[in-house]
Amino acid sequence: MSAESQDYKLEVLEYAVNQSIDRLLPDSSQSALSVILHQSNEVVWKVATEIYTKSGHQLDFVFIRDILNVRVEPLRKRIAEEEKIRAELEAQRLAKIAETERFRKVREAEEARIKAERERIKKEKIEKIEAEKLAKKAEQERIRREKEAEEAKFRQQKEEAKQKKLQQIIEIYPNIDINIFLRIEKIIIEVLELEEEKITLKSILSKDLGADDLDAVELISKLEEEFDIEMPNEYELFGIGWSFSSSGHYSTLNPVSVKEIVDIVYEKIHNKY
Repeated sequence: MSAESQDYKLEVLEYAVNQSIDRLLPDSSQSALSVILHQSNEVVWKVATEIYTKSGHQLDFVFIRDILNVRVEPLRKRIAEEEKIRAELEAQRLAKIAETERFRKVREAEEARIKAERERIKKEKIEKIEAEKLAKKAEQERIRREKEAEEAKFRQQKEEAKQKKLQQIIEIYPNIDINIFLRIEKIIIEVLELEEEKITLKSILSKDLGADDLDAVELISKLEEEFDIEMPNEYELFGIGWSFSSSGHYSTLNPVSVKEIVDIVYEKIHNKY
């Protein structure tokens, strides 16, 4: 057999061996390498048996083993590349996880900051409202106290003026019944809607205090009710009459003073008993 025929025969046999090995080895590079390193004799036997069964050629086991061992280094390189790729993918996955985690923490931190800012603003707003309420309440309390102080001062001044007025009345009219005067004064204030300070014993009901004929009638009625006496009627007491002028007619009252009313009431009361 020529050298060329011998080479071709070896080439075909090598092809057949590789095809058989491909069918026997697992697809996984790691698993294929493990089989070659730990189960090479079994593989060699199966390859030799398969080729002999199909072609009748009886191959040298060393020939098959050498072809099998040729695969070791490429498999190791492939495994290394696969490990490198897996490591890169794992690094990318971990980096992505880390980036996601970082983004989550940044987002949570921002949400926490926004929440804290909102809470701060809300708290400041509430505190401001409360402070304004307290300030308003304090101001209202201050105004109330000032008003009470002013009212107390006014009452005191009014009471002092009243006592002074009564003292003057007693000094001028030592025989006057002060109690009767005070009760009559109260009626005049009610009927004529006047301030207490405007009424004195010398005050003329019509001229000084502005009483008219209707006031006179009401005043007599209330005096009778208050003291349980019978007063002179309005004509007898006030001499109500009518006067005429260019603008029309109007009623007139006699100039009756408060002291005269007090004297009449005093006399009526004592005459009862």
